[in-house]
Amino acid sequence: MTFRLSLKSLAAFGHQMGTMLDAGIPVSRALVVLGRSANVRLRSIYQRLNDRIANGDVLSEAMAKEGRAFPRLSLRLVEVGEVSGGLSTVLKRLGEYYQFIRSLWGRLLGGLVWPLFEYWALVFVLALVTYIANMVGINIGLDFTPTQVLLVGLGAFLAPIVLYFVVSRSVEGLRVAHEILLRIPVVGNLMRTIALARFSWAMELMTDAGVPILNAVMWSMEATTNGAFIGRGASICKQLSDGETMADTFRRSGLFPVEYVEMIAVAQESGSLPEMFGRLARNYFEKMEMAMKVLTRAIGILVWMVVAAVIIYFIFRLAGQVWHGMSEIAPEVY
Repeated sequence: MTFRLSLKSLAAFGHQMGTMLDAGIPVSRALVVLGRSANVRLRSIYQRLNDRIANGDVLSEAMAKEGRAFPRLSLRLVEVGEVSGGLSTVLKRLGEYYQFIRSLWGRLLGGLVWPLFEYWALVFVLALVTYIANMVGINIGLDFTPTQVLLVGLGAFLAPIVLYFVVSRSVEGLRVAHEILLRIPVVGNLMRTIALARFSWAMELMTDAGVPILNAVMWSMEATTNGAFIGRGASICKQLSDGETMADTFRRSGLFPVEYVEMIAVAQESGSLPEMFGRLARNYFEKMEMAMKVLTRAIGILVWMVVAAVIIYFIFRLAGQVWHGMSEIAPEVY
């Protein structure tokens, strides 16, 4: 099975391919140049792409045959670029997009370092306290061994992640999981913002390239990679084909904020959909950065509250034991 390309590789592929095509270099020649500076696995992908193009495939067809290597968003937009004659522009925009997403996720992970450190420090401290308490015979209210404390801490951390990946393996499971997550404060706001940014960005490119509106909407829904949006794609397209306006179908879906719908209504009346989607994309990409900061801050506060609650629990637990011990000694004194 072909491995999925990293965001760094996707960004480099889009930027370098777009730049070379813009300079008049043929696709096959550009792939050869890319392969010279790539690692072994990437070089093999570029070689296979080149072989398929030599056998008559266009770039989007060759990329699609690489399985999971290229995201569906890349495949759709490269196809749009080929049809519209703007392949080099699309590739460069894809490069910029993946570089931006890589930068955002890097900042998100960087912001989670301290909360995760606090969490694991708490788990190891609890294991150590349990070990010491068991040695000296003090009851601290935890009926666990140090090993069990570590396993519980690991399980509490990994269980939600494993559950999400198991459930999201199917299309229906992904839809249900994302429908639930969208209703969770902070997390849902970030997920919705990411989906709206991707949708708007893809719609800008597709409407600007003249893609039929039904295809543009469906493909842009897929580009969100959000199960709730993808699951409503067919219904929205059905309403559009029945003559409903885009603003009305978006409003009825329950996925788009009121201000988003109103801006689309204005753009439809003025015939400026590509420009409006571009404006919305920039707006929501900026909101993504803010939403990620809020998420990391919320996780940090949540972890701090858990740490504080555990510390307070042990203080009162030990104080209670000391008081109980003193009360047993007191009658003997008198």
